Amino acid sequence: AGFWGWLYWPPKNLHLWHLYTNFMSGLTQWLAYWQEFSSASLNGAVMKLFGSTGWHPALRYMAAVLLGGACAVLCLPLLGWLDLVNIVMLFLLTVAITAVWLGQGPGVLAAFLSVALFDFLFVAPRFSFAVHDGQYLVTFLVMLLVALLISHLSSLLQQQVRKAQQREQRTRILYDCARNFAGAMTRGQ
Repeated sequence: AGFWGWLYWPPKNLHLWHLYTNFMSGLTQWLAYWQEFSSASLNGAVMKLFGSTGWHPALRYMAAVLLGGACAVLCLPLLGWLDLVNIVMLFLLTVAITAVWLGQGPGVLAAFLSVALFDFLFVAPRFSFAVHDGQYLVTFLVMLLVALLISHLSSLLQQQVRKAQQREQRTRILYDCARNFAGAMTRGQ
């Protein structure tokens, strides 16, 4: 065979060939396991971030009320330092976090609660729902519409994440089936 002996198929030294194929098979399985593990960890992190909490709906709504109340309590000391426009932004941020984390229903509740808390605690006359300046009615309306839009878009994002996970699972199953069929065909030949 000489120098060109390595070109012959199957190789002359089958023991080395079996060691090589077993090593490559183990490496492939380890890589597939690692990819599945890291993908599952990433999917778990994404679902934790985007609201698949598995909480009872009543708990999600209570958490939305608590987040809105926490935002109001944290914004009260900032009233002298921040303009009301910036406080509105903090309430909108709370609505966005609530909608992404807890879902569309709690996000809608947080939107209405944010408008009510902003009116009651920050708009003159304070500690009443009466509004003396008509411009704040526009502020309330825009704040409510933006908060509802954020809630709706976060709900669509959650649906897209679920659909992507279903497609990923279906693709993984098809890939595993194709790999098993290819392995069965090469062994059978």
